[in-house]
Amino acid sequence: MNEGIGRIHNIMYKDIISEQNIPKVDFSTLANVIIDKLEGGYYHPNMLRDGRIRDRRYGASGETLYGMDRKHGTAFTNTPEGIKFWETIDRLDAKNKWEWNSMGGQYEGQLKKLAVNMIKPKYNEFLNRYVKDKKIIDLINSNAGICINFIYAVWNGDKYFKDMADIIVRDYNNNIKDTNVLVSNLLKYRKSHTSSLIRQGGDKLEKIIKDNDYANVQSAGLDTSDAENEVSNSGSEFLNKLYSTALQSISSAGEGKK
Repeated sequence: MNEGIGRIHNIMYKDIISEQNIPKVDFSTLANVIIDKLEGGYYHPNMLRDGRIRDRRYGASGETLYGMDRKHGTAFTNTPEGIKFWETIDRLDAKNKWEWNSMGGQYEGQLKKLAVNMIKPKYNEFLNRYVKDKKIIDLINSNAGICINFIYAVWNGDKYFKDMADIIVRDYNNNIKDTNVLVSNLLKYRKSHTSSLIRQGGDKLEKIIKDNDYANVQSAGLDTSDAENEVSNSGSEFLNKLYSTALQSISSAGEGKK
């Protein structure tokens, strides 16, 4: 079934999106790709103590969900969304009841929406602080491959965001406007970094971009209808309907074989 979905996905994007080899998608979708494919689910030190996880590499790790660190991520934790995020986790007694890497079960959509709403203000703040030029900011927000690099940089931290802002500002001012080249230079920064975590993230992000692996991501329960950064795409509505129809067809075919 997954092979069939992949084939349909590749054919549709090859035929319909000709301007770039990277589809344009909104902020919430990209942030959720980072959560699902790069940051992951829940961990609490209790899990190491009670045997839910036995990997000692987690010994120095604190409580985290979707890459949000309760103790060290105070820039996010202390926001209204952050307070509600961790209050929800406490109310569910996640530290004692959830399995390692849980995405939140029936509360996944609610928690993801809160996480995205923690990240987005910092993203905009960093863009205005480090990029400044509205034309470059508009370029970042108009291309998924560039945008996802900068959204992920919010998780990475202020310093990394500034480094990447310096790269794209330098390139743009040197008249490099080809978005594929701009994406490549951002990935080169990640993949050659002295931090092994940044390098690993660069490898994973490169694969996501290369495979168009963020197209049509459906974030559980997440309403993106008012997303500020959604870019108009005349074929997107048709594409989403076609993709849904394809999924239903594949599912029906699979049931017919049982």
